[in-house]
Amino acid sequence: PRKATPITSRLLLLTTLAPLALMPTAALAAEENAPETSKIRLPNLNEVPLEVQTERPPKKTESKNSFEIRPRWRVQYDVGKVSPPANVTAPDMGTNDILRRAYLGVDVKFGGGLSARVEGDMATADPEFVDAYVAYDTKHFNITAGQQKMFQSLDDMTSDLNTSFAERAAFVQAFGFTRRLGLTSTYKKDALMLQGGLSTEPLIGLNDVKSNSLAAHGRVVWAPKMGDAQVHLAASAHWRDRNDLANTGLRYRARPFVRTTDTRFVSTPSLRVAKELGYGVEAGAVMNRFHATGEAFWVRPDIVSGTAYSTTNPNLWGGYAEVGMFLTNDKRPYKGGTWGTVKPKKAFGSGGIGALQLNARYDYLDLNSAGFKGGKQTALLGSLVWTPIEQVRFSANYGRLNYKDGVIAASNGDRDYHVNSMLFRFQVFY
Repeated sequence: PRKATPITSRLLLLTTLAPLALMPTAALAAEENAPETSKIRLPNLNEVPLEVQTERPPKKTESKNSFEIRPRWRVQYDVGKVSPPANVTAPDMGTNDILRRAYLGVDVKFGGGLSARVEGDMATADPEFVDAYVAYDTKHFNITAGQQKMFQSLDDMTSDLNTSFAERAAFVQAFGFTRRLGLTSTYKKDALMLQGGLSTEPLIGLNDVKSNSLAAHGRVVWAPKMGDAQVHLAASAHWRDRNDLANTGLRYRARPFVRTTDTRFVSTPSLRVAKELGYGVEAGAVMNRFHATGEAFWVRPDIVSGTAYSTTNPNLWGGYAEVGMFLTNDKRPYKGGTWGTVKPKKAFGSGGIGALQLNARYDYLDLNSAGFKGGKQTALLGSLVWTPIEQVRFSANYGRLNYKDGVIAASNGDRDYHVNSMLFRFQVFY
């Protein structure tokens, strides 16, 4: 189908989502602004005879199967700076800003365990769907159909509202983790959770799926409580047949932990990838104010026979190790195999300053393989996150990135150097 223009897509997506998101607000406003004559006046029970009071019908309680619709939105605004050595020339260096995300959507509960979510991102030049799915939940089982995440890593499964750093691990971006159109199921009982699904490509704007690729995903999570500690251990495997997309070149690459630049200092050459096999391991623990977490993920691309690098059998991988602590009396929430939303015990304006969190991370990405050098990136990262109230967050991030075999050479030909990156983010959501 013809791809909609940016203006057309934005108007169509806004037309779809805005009325739904504003329905509860409009209804509440109409009730509050109604004239006195139109409002229902309830009798004063103190003026009703006692025998009448005792015959009142029982108080109605809201049914668990009642219909509910809730708007949801978020805004994330970034100011970032990338500082390479003086003898390295690259575009988009220095200080830049970006509207990182501007989501607008709705959550709908139909009752009986059936729900839906539709959400779009207005920050992109051509607005596109983020989540768009229908789900059915029971006590131990979930099935979801539509565009959604595919269980690819703890860092990726955790909402961008709740990550300890503004940008996720380098391998999440380099290996193309994203929401995809598909069908998934989850079984959870006690500390065990099993997840699996099938997917194709993401929805792009209001267009249909643009390829016939097919992927299978599986993840096993064991999350026991050990004394005061919540433990997370998991492993996942992913297989993807790109089908017609094998005729399109694919690069594995990553930005320097900011989205204010499109420059990548590590990147593979364009590869004609027919199939991909990926697998990862995850570990984490949280106890009182402290948490620790780490992951590793490997991708083995199967390159089309007879094309460049088809005999190299690339094996690319990345990972990270992280520790963090709250300087306030707060704790990092964990639920359902992901990190959750921080809710300050003493919010700003309610007797406290909110939640203040300090994090440190070592991040590694290796895009070198036999036959080509995409570069190696190691990063020492630090972040300070202030959550004055649950819905508002400020994050300051710093990264010291070291490159070996970088794809951008210095003026003297050197490809081994370091880059500094800084990022400040403000976010608000509902």
